[in-house]
Parts: sequence; C-alpha cells; structure tokens
Amino acid sequence: MSEHPPAYANPKKSHSYQPNSLKSEHIRNTVMDIVITVLTCTLFSLYVQHRQILAVNAMVGSRKYSFLVWFLLSIITCGLYHFYHEYLKSADIAQVMGDENTVEPILHLLLNVFAVKLIADALQQEQINRFFEGKVRGNEARP
Repeated sequence: MSEHPPAYANPKKSHSYQPNSLKSEHIRNTVMDIVITVLTCTLFSLYVQHRQILAVNAMVGSRKYSFLVWFLLSIITCGLYHFYHEYLKSADIAQVMGDENTVEPILHLLLNVFAVKLIADALQQEQINRFFEGKVRGNEARP
C-alpha cells in the first residue's frame, strides 16, 4: 500500500493536493507528449487523455472523470461526447486554477471541434503542470 492516499480518497475535501505524493506523478513534458503522439499517429493521445483524467480527478479531489466512460461514450456518440468532456475538464481546470472567468474552456472546445486536439491537450497539460508545481493564482497554501 502506498505511503500517501490518493487525492480522491476524501471526497468531502476539495483540492486535496499533497505536494510530495502527487507532484511528479501528474507533471508531464508537453513537448515529448506532442512528439510521441505525432510519431504514433495519435495513438499516444489515448494515454495522455488517461493521465490527464487522473490528474484532473486529483485536482478536483474526486473521481469525477473516467477514462473508460469517456472512451465508450465517445465511440457511441461518434465523438460528440469528447467535445462535452473536454469542455467540462477545461472548466474544472480553470476553476481549480482560480480562473473562473477565462475563455479557455471555450478555446479548448473549439480546438477539439476543428481537429486540433493535440494543441488543446498541450494547453490543458500546461495548466495541470502549473497546478502541481504550485503556481495557482489566489491560493497561498501552495508551495
């Protein structure tokens, strides 16, 4: 069993960020993700999506997102659910980052609609990295 429980272990506590246990797990090299995704003809983006779902769940402090649900509903709806999912995920990232009035969820949605998912994922990952590096606006408790 791990030394620290996962961030979603306590659903009543939001933003249950634990600096030592989660920092390195969710920070990713965005450039390498892009390169590997291109080299694998976007198959690697499935892994990136899975890792981002885990990271956003840790950020919001609950198991709000599921890779399997996202994958199956995206197939069943011919990709329409993916747009909804990306908008919600971006909105949650913005909320946790203290940017409730940002247009980033709309931007990420439009990037996905116009088949530039790779850029949308990179932008989301940059925000996830900032969160786990402690660069959250308006939250003095972060390192």
